[in-house]
Amino acid sequence: MNFESFCEYLKNNNKINYNLLNEKNAYYVNYFLYRIKVAFDNYSKESSDINKRWFNNRLNIFMKDEDIRNLAGILGELQIYGLLSNSPFKYWLKCVKTTNEKKTPDFIYENYCRREKIKVNIEVASSLGTKDEKKQRTEQNEIYPYGKPKREGIDNSLSEVISMINRIKEPDSQMKEEDINILAINFVNPIGECIFLNILKERGKPYFINKEGDNNTIYTGGIWQAFYSKKGDRIFGSIGMDDYIKEEIYKMEYNSRFQGKSVVDFAIINTYEGVFIYQNFNRKIEIPKHIYKCLMSLDNINIDNVFLNFPINNLEERVNYYRELGEAYLKEAEESKSYV
Repeated sequence: MNFESFCEYLKNNNKINYNLLNEKNAYYVNYFLYRIKVAFDNYSKESSDINKRWFNNRLNIFMKDEDIRNLAGILGELQIYGLLSNSPFKYWLKCVKTTNEKKTPDFIYENYCRREKIKVNIEVASSLGTKDEKKQRTEQNEIYPYGKPKREGIDNSLSEVISMINRIKEPDSQMKEEDINILAINFVNPIGECIFLNILKERGKPYFINKEGDNNTIYTGGIWQAFYSKKGDRIFGSIGMDDYIKEEIYKMEYNSRFQGKSVVDFAIINTYEGVFIYQNFNRKIEIPKHIYKCLMSLDNINIDNVFLNFPINNLEERVNYYRELGEAYLKEAEESKSYV
């Protein structure tokens, strides 16, 4: 099966939400199709019989399965394969997972550095939002892709995103303490009824600014917070330049993924706007420079969206700066007494 016939199959079998393919959303569906095309293009150049069998196995399962989350998982694996095989990872990449064996990672990269063997385990997770429309929207028609805040006075929209990401692939059973471990999370899935395309736009950044009326509004990036916030951190949804604080302020009830004991060394986050890369600075394993350069060679990354201890070993200080910045924004707004 080639890329064109795969696209035809998606359309004819209603496995992609082509109803979203309008002028407003066309870019996002086309971006998804582009990422799938990269996977097919790289498969056509693949020299490894193991990887070829894996690719065909994924397609065969996709065409037989009807569970939307399983389908999203396979599409995520294909996209991450495309990313990895478009970088120096491709030279020693093995696509090893052809069953539902929970202790086997999706991909393994093995190489040698100074005559020592390097093993990298890469596990893929694909995320879909809730398809329960009652949980997606409030009476004000605000959209919550992972469900409305459940606990009044405690949660906000970001707490649901943070919780969802921290539940992914626990307890890191596909990864080993002595290896380098990568968790790749795919958010590019325009299938089914539970997708709000690009609703997490810019959420991989610590903070971002949007223009609303006469004032700019600062938003917190929930994906970033899911990896770097600490227990007790206060996380706001948005603060306007008029010091208006929207939603409840969520106080982190636990350490996020990279502030705890996770054995994941890196996270690759695939979104419609590009790829984000995060490193776990609490891991003490030595990371060869070659691995950093492989990560920096992935498609569609922006230097502002890369959080690595490379080439300067100051990631912890950089993360703490953004955590302190969020608290400073909050205090400034609260002291203005415009809090509502």
